[in-house]
Amino acid sequence: MINIPFTKVVPKTLEDSKTDYSKIAKTYDTYRQVKEIWLSKIIEFSEIEADKVILDFGCGTGRYALGISDLKNPTICGLDPSIDMLRQAAEKDDGRAVNWINADGQLLPFRDFTFDSIFMTLVIHHLEDKEKAIRDVFMTLKRYGMCVIMTNSHSRVKGSYLRVFPGLIEKDLARLPTVPAIRRMMKNAGFSKTHFYPVEHNEFSPKSEIMERVRNKYIFTLTLYSDEEFERYFTVFRKRVEEDFGDEIIRHTGFDFIKGFKEKAP
Repeated sequence: MINIPFTKVVPKTLEDSKTDYSKIAKTYDTYRQVKEIWLSKIIEFSEIEADKVILDFGCGTGRYALGISDLKNPTICGLDPSIDMLRQAAEKDDGRAVNWINADGQLLPFRDFTFDSIFMTLVIHHLEDKEKAIRDVFMTLKRYGMCVIMTNSHSRVKGSYLRVFPGLIEKDLARLPTVPAIRRMMKNAGFSKTHFYPVEHNEFSPKSEIMERVRNKYIFTLTLYSDEEFERYFTVFRKRVEEDFGDEIIRHTGFDFIKGFKEKAP
């Protein structure tokens, strides 16, 4: 493992105060398994090869960082504000292949011109100051480097089966920047051009599996409800699923990728 250079150590992380990562860290991998299609798309869009220096921004339990390390063996760093998530990542990293960094994505501790590629997978909506984070990403990229943001468009969110869970879609849309907004923030940060790549991928899941995933709050938005609210709304959700869906539910698990290029050094 090659150490990634720092300019400073951030003494305290600034996690999303509305999300208790410690409660979901141990079960996160169970309900958020890595699909080969998304791993391959991140590698493709980020142009990851063995000679590259890569940052997994908001790496969580290290699912993508470890998968990329196994497939491409680049110099890779996984950064996350949650020490509980990083403990899970480090426990899986028997070969110490990844540099695990506990720091806030809005206070990146890296020197300018460090990384060839930086990718975020379903992270952008967790950042309170998204524009600052993207500016920091731009500065830490090497000349001709690139940033790849994997997210969900508003139209994709509205089509999810979770639309029948009371209030959830509204919570998601309030936190989730639109694709045009992300591209605008990247342009304002200095990225010379951006590209948008929607990738479709649907799966069928049994109702029992859907119920188990939702019951265990497999997405962060579900943790934003109080325990009393969640129990009440979960009962409504279960009834609506029984009434509105067949034995299997189509899970629209496609994602949207926005890729920004840093063609010139500032």
